[in-house]
Amino acid sequence: MLLITGVSVAALIVAQVVVLIVAYFLPQSHHASIPTLAKNTLLLVPAQVLGYLLIVGFMAFLLWTKYRSGFAKAIRWNAPPARSAAAALLAGGGLGLVSLVFSASVQKWVPKSLPIDEMFQSTASAYMLAAFAVLVAPVVEEIFFRGFLYPALARKTGEQVATVYPAHARKTGQVVAIVLTSLAFALIHEGQLAHAWLPLLWLSVVGAVLTTVRAATKSVATTVLIHMGYNGVLMLLDYIYTHGFREFQHS
Repeated sequence: MLLITGVSVAALIVAQVVVLIVAYFLPQSHHASIPTLAKNTLLLVPAQVLGYLLIVGFMAFLLWTKYRSGFAKAIRWNAPPARSAAAALLAGGGLGLVSLVFSASVQKWVPKSLPIDEMFQSTASAYMLAAFAVLVAPVVEEIFFRGFLYPALARKTGEQVATVYPAHARKTGQVVAIVLTSLAFALIHEGQLAHAWLPLLWLSVVGAVLTTVRAATKSVATTVLIHMGYNGVLMLLDYIYTHGFREFQHS
């Protein structure tokens, strides 16, 4: 996990540098500075996608070379049947609605303008962000957190408590792993949320729900669908609120 984390950070940095260098030498960006390009959502999202592809590619390569294991089997993808898949999407959407209610109730304690809001710069950038949030981010984040991190932590913490509480080692290991995975999931979003602790607290709750589902179903595909439903509802309501991604209000 430390190796994957290190490679992931490096991959995201390299991807952003590559995309910015390419963009800098394009005719339409000739007069733009690197700092200006680095804030352009139409470049940031492709850079993120490239970084994610590198990360998933490395994880698949590592699994094959170290364990000679297929990717889907190793992470316990385990696609659910159609009815369960639909229920997972609906559950994610319901969780998204709960998130909006929570956000509205704590609005006075949260900064009026968050970095994630500033990324909605135009209609094109909003559509790109929405596609990324619904189709790309849930897949990669769930593979990383629920496919790799959670089982690694569950095994490690279970081994640690086994010497003291052997009868409860597996259960205790799962609980500790759920908590740690959820906190890590929230922390990777702190930059987008201006380090505001209430939104991060809520994201840790969402992460706990996703990891608990992963532990119960042994299916990363199910948590991907819940994550997609969650992000999908948020993007849909943003679309409605901005009248089709046309009217943006930034403080």
